[in-house]
Amino acid sequence: MPDDNAASVYALVGTLCESLIRECTPNEARTETSARRLKAKAYEILLKKSQKRVEVNEDDVDPLRELDVKKFELQIGSRFNAERQAACVEFGNCLNFIQEEPYFRTETAKAILTFLNAVGDANRPADDDGEAVSVILI
Repeated sequence: MPDDNAASVYALVGTLCESLIRECTPNEARTETSARRLKAKAYEILLKKSQKRVEVNEDDVDPLRELDVKKFELQIGSRFNAERQAACVEFGNCLNFIQEEPYFRTETAKAILTFLNAVGDANRPADDDGEAVSVILI
């Protein structure tokens, strides 16, 4: 079910980033722009991944990706409570880990999806029983 997993990852990355954008005040335009850039980078990184093993082309490595994530963390670091700040840092670490993997191994994909699922729980709509609706299919 790689397509289902990919769709779930995209949905959760989007949910997390949109949540961060909503928490910015209207005057924090630069932070909002950084969040949107991070979202775009997350999609770009995830779209490059494949279930098949591929050769790593060093010409495709973008050293600015890690800088983008770190810059984003610095810009929003003081704007959220400790739990949200920790989630942002962990999310940045997760993106850095993803971009270093030449392909998705099963255990790597599951670990990433589990993390994104946990971060997204607070932002997903609840079902009739009040429980967050899970969209991850592993």
